[in-house]
Amino acid sequence: MLALGACQDDATDAPVTAPSSDACPDIGFEPGTDRVAFNVRSQTSLGPDPATPDCARAEAVVRRVADSHNFVTGPRQFDAGEGWHCTVATDDEAMPVGHYQCYEGSRRVTWDRT
Repeated sequence: MLALGACQDDATDAPVTAPSSDACPDIGFEPGTDRVAFNVRSQTSLGPDPATPDCARAEAVVRRVADSHNFVTGPRQFDAGEGWHCTVATDDEAMPVGHYQCYEGSRRVTWDRT
């Protein structure tokens, strides 16, 4: 039995990997729908701890793009305003998912969207 709080597997002595420190919460667009941004990652912090994600800035970028870009019919590369440049790829599924990457200088925000 594994003790609560244990961080290693006795057989391998390998540490358990923590979740990525650049993760931000999912962003819903319309209540009661499946329109959501998930797997949101932010490397935008310029504050005293650059390892801390700037989720407020990431949410602003995601919402700006969601308001102006259709990931199914829109361009694969586009400017999102305020210096942000984005690319998007889509799955060929019945329910497509858009995989976004946006950059502004050394800042990066990535997410998936339904």
